[in-house]
Amino acid sequence: MRVAVIADIHLDTRFAKLGRAAALRRENLRKTLERAVALANEKGADALLVAGDLYEQERFSADTGRFLARVFESFSPRPVVIAPGNHDWWGPESLYALTPWEKNVHIFDASQPMPFQLEDGLWVWGAAHVASRTDKNFLEGLKVPSSGVHIGLFHGSEMSRLSNERADDSNKFAHAPFREADIERAGLAHLFAGHYHRASQSPLCTYPGNPDPLTFGEDRDINPRGVVLAEIHQSGEVEVQAPHDVSVSRVLSVDVQIQEDSDKSQLLDAVIRCVDDTTGGRVDGSYIKISLVGRVRGDFDFDSLDVLIASQLDSAAAVVVDTEQLTRCADYADYLEEVSVRGEFVRAVLRSSELEESIKQKVISVGIAALEGRNDLLQ
Repeated sequence: MRVAVIADIHLDTRFAKLGRAAALRRENLRKTLERAVALANEKGADALLVAGDLYEQERFSADTGRFLARVFESFSPRPVVIAPGNHDWWGPESLYALTPWEKNVHIFDASQPMPFQLEDGLWVWGAAHVASRTDKNFLEGLKVPSSGVHIGLFHGSEMSRLSNERADDSNKFAHAPFREADIERAGLAHLFAGHYHRASQSPLCTYPGNPDPLTFGEDRDINPRGVVLAEIHQSGEVEVQAPHDVSVSRVLSVDVQIQEDSDKSQLLDAVIRCVDDTTGGRVDGSYIKISLVGRVRGDFDFDSLDVLIASQLDSAAAVVVDTEQLTRCADYADYLEEVSVRGEFVRAVLRSSELEESIKQKVISVGIAALEGRNDLLQ
């Protein structure tokens, strides 16, 4: 049997930093799911497995349910099997409970793994998150029958891979934690899992990853994410292909090194050069995060900088300017002779024997900005 596996679509994601462009990103997530189901049809998959976080429980609408029902009906009569995750957890007020589904859609609704028969001799064991957080190991105590072939499907954290995932997202929590040894102990031939957005594969466990970018920085991951196709043999062997890319959104991250003596026009020129070098000049319809890195003079004017950069890249769908890696260099020599609170502050910091020189620089930068009432404090 051939199965197609997807996870972590996250329909209705907020995309707060994108402003009005966020609506288009949400539409792109829908198009990505449509492309995933079309690929499963094209490749002759006998079942479509969804390993959770299909949508956002806090923001879904009735229209989301109608959309999903229509898309999954296009796969009928073949089964669509869903294991709800921590963002789309199952409950009486969930989209899963409120939407009228076609007969080919099966949704696991309990945290205790239960079997669903795909065909004679082949079962998929799935579990659901029934709350937004759970520390339960779905595989604990599970032992499937010795006859037939059994695969697993749920949303959870394989603990040996958590550090890699946190390299992308330091706030990533371990939901429904388990280890690969638990898969073998339960008697499962393979487990298809969601939650980790970085795709990964081992002989026992596969994460397909999120098929359309959800955060900036994913463009720097060389591993493809998307739809996983797997051949399941009567012997219990499971052959898993690399994920097929079905993404719609083009999300780019560009780092721009800033010279300390740059004026605003020079900074804009540097941004355009770096974007051209990174993208080959192709920015049409892209979502671009520009990170400014380095030091600028204390009196540098950041007013409307994001608007100016966006105007230079007007063919992009959205531009986000990040200044978190930029340090304001205070020119405190001018303040040393001042008879003022500002002058006394600078002298006090410089006299401190407990602070390293680099720390003194940052303290003076932020302190002077605060005393002058500026709201562009950079640390």
